[in-house]
Amino acid sequence: MKITENGLAERKRNLLAYMLLALGIAFISYSVLGSVNFHGQNEACLSGTHGEPVVRISPVDLTVERSSMSSVSIKITVISDENFSSLKVVIDCGESSKVLDNSSFTPRDYYVTYVSVPHGISNLSPSLEMEVNGSAFYNADLRIMPEYQGLLMESLLFTGAAFVVFFLLAVKIRRRNFLFLLPVFIGMSVLFGQRYDDYFMISSGMFVLQHVNPYIVSRNLAPSLQWEYPPGFIPWSVFSSEMYSLILQMKIPSASLLNYVGVAGGAIYSPWRSLAGTNLYFLYGIIKLPMVISFFWIASNIRKLTGQTSWKLWILNPFAIIVGVLWGQLDVLALAFMLQGIIYHRSKNDFMSMLFVCIGGAIKVFPFLMVPMLLFRSDKKWKALVGIIPVALFIVLMYEISGNFIQDISTFIVGRSVPTAFGIFYSQGLTWQLLVPLLHIRSFPSLFLYVFAPFYVVITVLSIKFRLGTETYFVILMLVFMLTYNFANPQYLIWPLAFLIIVDEKFYASAISVLGGLFMVFTYNFSYFINAQLSWNYFSSLLGEVEQLRLSITDSPVSLAVFGTISSIIFLIILILFTKDRLFKEKLTMEVIS
Repeated sequence: MKITENGLAERKRNLLAYMLLALGIAFISYSVLGSVNFHGQNEACLSGTHGEPVVRISPVDLTVERSSMSSVSIKITVISDENFSSLKVVIDCGESSKVLDNSSFTPRDYYVTYVSVPHGISNLSPSLEMEVNGSAFYNADLRIMPEYQGLLMESLLFTGAAFVVFFLLAVKIRRRNFLFLLPVFIGMSVLFGQRYDDYFMISSGMFVLQHVNPYIVSRNLAPSLQWEYPPGFIPWSVFSSEMYSLILQMKIPSASLLNYVGVAGGAIYSPWRSLAGTNLYFLYGIIKLPMVISFFWIASNIRKLTGQTSWKLWILNPFAIIVGVLWGQLDVLALAFMLQGIIYHRSKNDFMSMLFVCIGGAIKVFPFLMVPMLLFRSDKKWKALVGIIPVALFIVLMYEISGNFIQDISTFIVGRSVPTAFGIFYSQGLTWQLLVPLLHIRSFPSLFLYVFAPFYVVITVLSIKFRLGTETYFVILMLVFMLTYNFANPQYLIWPLAFLIIVDEKFYASAISVLGGLFMVFTYNFSYFINAQLSWNYFSSLLGEVEQLRLSITDSPVSLAVFGTISSIIFLIILILFTKDRLFKEKLTMEVIS
C-alpha cells in the first residue's frame, strides 16, 4: 500500500499527538492520585463532653508552607444537638497568638467557617484554640511538613492538561474512529463530576420516589438549592435511583438525610455530602450517561447540518468535553434535542421539529427561546402546534407527580428570573456581574427582565420579518443573555459554541471556549471535581491544599473583576462583529438566490 507524503505527515502528527496524550494522562493521573482523600482522612474530629458540640477541622496536615503564596485555608465545622450562636478561633504559636475568627450568628445547630493560617507561621508548630458559645473549648495541633510535593502536583496537573489540549488540537481523527472515544468519555464521567449539580441530578429522583417534592424549599436549603430546572430530566433521575436499588441492592438515602443540614450553617455548596454511604461510581455513571451519549449525538448533528468536518471542533473541544462529559451538564442533553429539531425543521418536518425542540426545553429552558421563530417559519403551523402539546402535557404531569403544578412552576420562574436570595440581590458569573459584589452594590434592577425580555421580543419579530438565519438568531440571543443574566455560568457557553461551529465561525467559537476554560481555572478547585468517593475531603488532599492557595490569587475579587470586565467587553465585541458579518453574508446569500 503506497503512503503519500501527506499521509506520512499525518501519521507523524498523530504519533506526536498520542505521545502528548500519554504524557498528559500520566501527569494528570499522578495529580489525581495525590487527591485521593477518603472520608475522615486528614481531619481532626474533636468531641465535646456532656453533649457539647463536635468540631471537625480539615486539613490538619499542611504540606505547602514552602509555597511562595501567602496563606492556606482550614475548614472548621461545628455540629451540635443544641443550638449555639458564637465561634471564636485563635491560632497559638507559643509566644504569640492571633484571632482568626470571632463570629456571632443566629442560633443554629451547624456552622462552617474557613480560616487562613497567616504567612510566616509555617516554621512554627501552631495550634488552633476554639471556643463555641463561650462555654465549650477545643484545641487541635496543626502539623506543618516542609516539602514541595504539592507544588509538583500542581505543575504536573496544568502541564498534563496542556498536553491533552495539544493532543486534541493536533490529532487527526476520522469519523469512523471517533466512536472509540465513547468508552473513554464514559470512564471520565464516572471519575469526575460537578458535585453541586450532580447532587441535584441524583437526589431529585430519590425525592420523587419517596413522594417528596424536589421543588419545595427545605428548611435546611437556601432558596436557590431546590430543583430549579424544567422537569424533563427527573424521569431519568427516578430511573437511575431504581436501577441503583435493583442492581446494587442498596437502599437510597431517606428524604430527610438528603437535606444536608450543613447548608443551614453556611455550607451551601456542600449538599452533595448527604450522599455519603452511596456508591457514587455507579450513580455518577448512570446519571450522566444520557449527557455522554448526547455529546456524540451533537457531533453527529453538527455533521448533518454542515456536511463538513466541523463536528471535530465540538467532539475534540476541551471546554465542551469538560462541560458535557466530565461535568455532565444538562445543557448538553437539551442541546442535542434542539439540534435534532433544527434538522427536522430544515427537512420541513414541522411536527418532529417542534417536538424535539420542546423536549430540549423541558430539560433546559434555552430551546424554548426558539419556539416562536420555528412556529412562524413552519409550513404547516398546525402540525408544529400539535408537536408542542405532548411536551406541555408531560411538563404538567411531571409537576403534578412531583408536587403541585402552580407551586413548582412558580419556584422555577422565581428562582431563574429574580436575582434575589433571602431578599438580597446577588450576582455571579463570568461577565460584568463579578464587579457588583466588589462595588458593594446591594440591589440592582434585573437586566434579564428589563433588557433581555424586551430585546427577545424585538429581535424575534425582526428576525421573522427579515428572514434572519435560525443559527445566527440564536447566537445573538445567547450573547445578549450572557451580558444581561445575573448568574452567567460557564456551561451556558456551549449553546453559542455549538451554533458558532455550525455557521463556521471558528474564531468566535475558539474565543468562547477559551473564556469558559479560563473562568474554570480562575474560580474552581480542581480536586473538587474528582468523584467524591475517591476524594471525599477534597479540601484536605495535598492537591486540594495547593489549589486553595492558587485560588487565593486567581479567585480574588480583584482578579475576577478584571476578568469579568474583559469577558464582557469580548462578548460585546463578538456580538457586534458577528451580527454585522452574518447580516452581510445572509443578505448577500438572499440576493444571489433571488
